[in-house]
Amino acid sequence: MKSTARGKPSETGIDSNTWEPDGANDEFVGGRHRKGALAGSLAFMLGSVALQGRPVPPHPRWSVPLRVGLMPQSAGPAVVCTPTADQSGNFSCPNLLPGVYTVCVKHSHTLQNCQSVTLAAGDNLVNFGTLREGDANDDNMPAGAWSWWTSRCWRPTSASVGPQPRQRW
Repeated sequence: MKSTARGKPSETGIDSNTWEPDGANDEFVGGRHRKGALAGSLAFMLGSVALQGRPVPPHPRWSVPLRVGLMPQSAGPAVVCTPTADQSGNFSCPNLLPGVYTVCVKHSHTLQNCQSVTLAAGDNLVNFGTLREGDANDDNMPAGAWSWWTSRCWRPTSASVGPQPRQRW
């Protein structure tokens, strides 16, 4: 038997876009399959981002992988969601526990945007603004940050005359 994208295994072995309920507590709301008894009490974050330097959406260049980190502001484990944005910059992180989180969104070569988000049971729309370009190696620092910092360490003072010895690390 082959499993369908949503629902129980297909009897014919052919994938189908239709949903077949496979449990008494399952729900199908807004195009998403919510499974089990907790389905009605889970939060779904429907986020959106703008991407600096991209063509006007919708455009295929907006469909990028994202890393979304959710850190609860009270007790609880951190959650990492890795959605792919659609051609308009929209993404979703399903099946979250309701609560207050610090949420950070990042693409591999943009700087992350963070904000405090209160997630209630059901759908929660959150706009994270523009993800700024400039992270060349996915360390969340602008590409020129190290050169700026090191240039300040090596710069001679205005009171010094002539060549200065270099700092040793």
